Amino acid sequence: MFEYFDLDKDEIIYSSKIFYYVIPIIIIIRIFIFRFFEFVVKCYAKKYSSTYQTLSEKQKNDWCSKSTSIFHAILVTILCIPHTLTDIIFRESNKELAFGVTKRRVDILLWTLAYLIYDSYMMIRVNRQQLSKEMILHHVVCISAFLLGLYINVGTVFMASFIINEISTPFLHLRWFFSRMNKRDSLIANINNLVFAFTYFVFRGVWNTYVFFVLCKGFWEYRGELHKSDVPFCIISCLPIFALSHLLLNYYWLSIIIYRVIQGMSCIDKIITENQTPHENQHENQIHHEDNDKHEQSQNEKGEELVDITVYGTHTQQPEDTKNAPTSTNSIRTSKENTPLLKKL
Repeated sequence: MFEYFDLDKDEIIYSSKIFYYVIPIIIIIRIFIFRFFEFVVKCYAKKYSSTYQTLSEKQKNDWCSKSTSIFHAILVTILCIPHTLTDIIFRESNKELAFGVTKRRVDILLWTLAYLIYDSYMMIRVNRQQLSKEMILHHVVCISAFLLGLYINVGTVFMASFIINEISTPFLHLRWFFSRMNKRDSLIANINNLVFAFTYFVFRGVWNTYVFFVLCKGFWEYRGELHKSDVPFCIISCLPIFALSHLLLNYYWLSIIIYRVIQGMSCIDKIITENQTPHENQHENQIHHEDNDKHEQSQNEKGEELVDITVYGTHTQQPEDTKNAPTSTNSIRTSKENTPLLKKL
């Protein structure tokens, strides 16, 4: 029997062409698994989610597809952890990184291949008019690299190591769910944004850079054996190019995320203030009133006159003949504050 199904042997030796027919069958089965999961999510959301009922048809499709993406991300992340520890971090040499495929790696790659093919179909079907060029490039690069690595038995360890990037995907999609549930500016949503940015930076920025460095080092050390392979070296050399494309694409997305995080940091203090307890707000208001009273008293002692709370413009004095006139339509009322605008006599 083909050694892929020999549970007593970890390494796969491509001594049979059966495997070339097994790969498509496994992928098709797993595509149907993702399809079934999405169907279950849709039925559950229709019955139990009030937010889902208010969405448009396209948003309902997005709801289901993003849930499926979260399911795939959690699954492959769990599968990648032992592979990452044994094959990358605690490796004995770089030779096994350039050659050989294990059942564990193949299993991870086939799960992700099935999802990428299924997700590509859903993107075309649902977002035909708004397809993301970056996402299409990402899917094409990954599908091409995975299939190439599986069929020529080279570089699959790096492909499986890149899949741990999916650890940031659930936090990415939770942002979309928080937005649809009108909790985009809530404290928990902002915490999720920070966790997403952190996991993306660590596992897609730092980790991918490290894996790409190890890949290049391994291919360089064993370039002689790679040249002797039955597979033309020009085809094998495509794998580092695919890895570099994946790395640069994640760098591009990371730069966008960092920019948005910097913009959003100023909102966190506001969210924390809005979520304070009534007792804290009452205490702060009391201190604020006391400071205002002291300020008013000191200004009155200097012979200054208190003017209405209406602000007529920055560094602009109120005209004398408009003291008792109705408030201008261009004035800005700060009804939540008790600090008066002072005008010297």
